[in-house]
Amino acid sequence: HASYTVLTLGYYEDQKHFRVAFIKKYTGAQSDPHFVIQDIVRICMQLNVHLLGVDWGFGFGLNNELVRQLSFKRVVQFQYLPKMKERAKYDPIGAKYLLQRNLIISELFYELKHGHIRFPAWKQFETYAQDFLGIYCEYIDYQRQIKYDHRPSDPDDAFHSLLYCWQAASIFHGKRWQT
Repeated sequence: HASYTVLTLGYYEDQKHFRVAFIKKYTGAQSDPHFVIQDIVRICMQLNVHLLGVDWGFGFGLNNELVRQLSFKRVVQFQYLPKMKERAKYDPIGAKYLLQRNLIISELFYELKHGHIRFPAWKQFETYAQDFLGIYCEYIDYQRQIKYDHRPSDPDDAFHSLLYCWQAASIFHGKRWQT
């Protein structure tokens, strides 16, 4: 299935509410990795982004280029792990945060359901909403856990971009990172 880079920028309005301020999906000619990196750097510099959360699986070279251009202190990498006892922990050897995938996704859905995540006007956000609506969960009996997934035809890139943005903001503000 096709996967796209999505840049999501947001901030905490107060202790409870997180605001999505900007979202952009890189498709077509804009999906060229060189363009994506340069555009993300330009936007982050222009908007004075304090901390950028990225998918560790995005690729060492591309993340490394973001670190090189924005600084190690401004780029934080996340990796999902399906089986981990803690909700999250820092891996100093890999210089990345490990996230218990199902738990952290469940937490984001909880925040969404309870109105703690605020989005731009529907007209601006509508095209990204499908990335949220295509996610489903199922109970895996032999594992005794819920698994989140999506059909290959229903991308979920904007959802995960929001998750990394939300987690980066949480780290920046020292929220819920006692592991």
